[in-house]
Amino acid sequence: MRCVTRIYTDHAVFDVTPDGLRVRETFGDNTVDSLAALTGLNLADATDAAASPEGV
Repeated sequence: MRCVTRIYTDHAVFDVTPDGLRVRETFGDNTVDSLAALTGLNLADATDAAASPEGV
């Protein structure tokens, strides 16, 4: 049974997936790398910055 699909914190919004946590949005000066270091988890980047082509 799957109950939680999204986690909201002061640092970021995470999607819960079968493969682990995916960072949907970050707040302040947090980055996916800094959140991974803070949590000790491997995090997938699903932020708008990761989805858009560089320079756009």
